[in-house]
Amino acid sequence: MLLELARALPRTRPQYTIELIAWDCEEPPYFGTDDMGSAHHAAQCSPGDVRGLICLEMLGYFSSEPGSQPDIFPGHELLLPTVGNFIALVGDWQALGIARAAFRHLSCELPTVRLNIPFSHGTDLYLSDHRNYAPRNIPAIMVTDTAMLRNPHYHEPTDTPATLNYYAMDHILSGLTALIRELSGC
Repeated sequence: MLLELARALPRTRPQYTIELIAWDCEEPPYFGTDDMGSAHHAAQCSPGDVRGLICLEMLGYFSSEPGSQPDIFPGHELLLPTVGNFIALVGDWQALGIARAAFRHLSCELPTVRLNIPFSHGTDLYLSDHRNYAPRNIPAIMVTDTAMLRNPHYHEPTDTPATLNYYAMDHILSGLTALIRELSGC
């Protein structure tokens, strides 16, 4: 998705700089430490200099089967669909503006759910690189298909291109391209 975004973005000079970054060290034993690639990047960012971060976290697994979206947190069925055919936007309150813009662009393409909840290291909703920006007062959202919470192939040998929904991914690409164009002033 990151490489396709690079290809899809206009070649004109934007009003704001766009950085497309692929970090390393997001998995254990580095996860949650200062050795995460995103932790190093976040430490170099000044809150006033960064409009926001859009973290792409697993975006290709969808299912239309009833019950295909397992519990994320107790009572999640009150806020989230129980069918795993949606994209989730996760961020804290300071990311509300970016989350609203992302929802506007992505929800016209696919079912989309926005979760703006207080940052906490103890929740599954912050198990990605966006966790390193919120404590630094940098608006950050994660865009996800809910990864291991939905995808039975996550980090398994069965996690192959054949398990991905390229039609949905194309719609996500369109929405993200429009979002980045808006945020960067392209």
